[in-house]
Amino acid sequence: MCSKRYEIYIYTIYLICRTHSKTTIYYNMLSVTVTKMHNNNQAIAERLANEWRKHNSYTPVETEHVCSMERCNLQHIIGGLWSNGAEEHVCVRVLCKNHPKWANRGKLKKQIRNLYMCRSTGQHHLCNEQCSCTDVDHSDGGHVCRISGIRYDSVNSDTWFTNHRVTATHQENKDPLKLVRNTDFQVNADSSDTIRQQQHTFICKQKVSAILFSNDRLFMEQRKYVDMKIEAEKVVQKYIKTCEKKKQTVNYTHLIQLYINQMNRRHIFRNLLPKDDTVDNIIDKYARLTCRYWSLVIGRFPLGQTTPAIFPIKMFVVSILYIMKNGLCVGGVQVIPGDNYLLSVLPEANTLDAYGVNKPSFTACKNNILKAYREAVEMYQIPPRLLCLK
Repeated sequence: MCSKRYEIYIYTIYLICRTHSKTTIYYNMLSVTVTKMHNNNQAIAERLANEWRKHNSYTPVETEHVCSMERCNLQHIIGGLWSNGAEEHVCVRVLCKNHPKWANRGKLKKQIRNLYMCRSTGQHHLCNEQCSCTDVDHSDGGHVCRISGIRYDSVNSDTWFTNHRVTATHQENKDPLKLVRNTDFQVNADSSDTIRQQQHTFICKQKVSAILFSNDRLFMEQRKYVDMKIEAEKVVQKYIKTCEKKKQTVNYTHLIQLYINQMNRRHIFRNLLPKDDTVDNIIDKYARLTCRYWSLVIGRFPLGQTTPAIFPIKMFVVSILYIMKNGLCVGGVQVIPGDNYLLSVLPEANTLDAYGVNKPSFTACKNNILKAYREAVEMYQIPPRLLCLK
């Protein structure tokens, strides 16, 4: 009698041979073995179903009845096969009234756990990898049993859904099935990007969108305005009370100046949404630009080549945006041009935690970028013009 683990090994090897070696003697031998195991399980399931029928009332139907979990009242039962030398005992333990004393856990040779009984008709269903009562799950090609709800891989048809499953040994270098998607996960036949480049573009778009145009950003600017308004009102009230206490005349122009100065202590970005361009175009522009800077640092800078792990793409995107805001000049050459638009829309760096950015990691990544430029010029004598984007 085969153990459960042995059956799994046999069935796995059988599927491999079924796909690649249909004409070999090994496939024929394994096919016989798998058939015997399946027939043996079916025979045990039939005996367990007969025992259940003896203890439960049901109404047999003459017409063909197809069970499903939506229409039928199903009962899940667990049974087993015990063996003691030449003696064998098959039963559902909770129903067996004459269970032999020797039939204990040590004598249990096989346990049937996926047997389902229809309480209305008495029909039984043994659910396993060769289940015939399945529907195809179109999300990834798997098979779901209509009776038990158990999901199996598509072993019945042995088909490989290339439009759902893509495997690659070096996914950062190539797309093995030429299945190229854009960041909206739609097929783009004109693209030549690798899977890694597509992932980085998608991450960059998420980060740029979160920092510049997300609902969190709009809420932070509104909250900043409210907080500054409350502080300005406190300053005004304090000035008025001071004048009343000293019995001085309240200077209206000085009052307005105090209010304006307090409101201008923190810059409030009132025009985040662009008027002459679309939000999607701006996000796409800066996402691709930050990806190009990441590829430049990793591929051309000595620090990026030796320790690429200190430039994680999620932190690199945010860090390079803040460097691009004011630009970077090395050796009299502006290697990163300043960007007036980023200067006018990027939030304060001390509020980045509100957008899911870890501030210590952001600072460390930004310092590593500056270090990479500095070492490339000072230690490795690389001309600054070679450190610019083409």
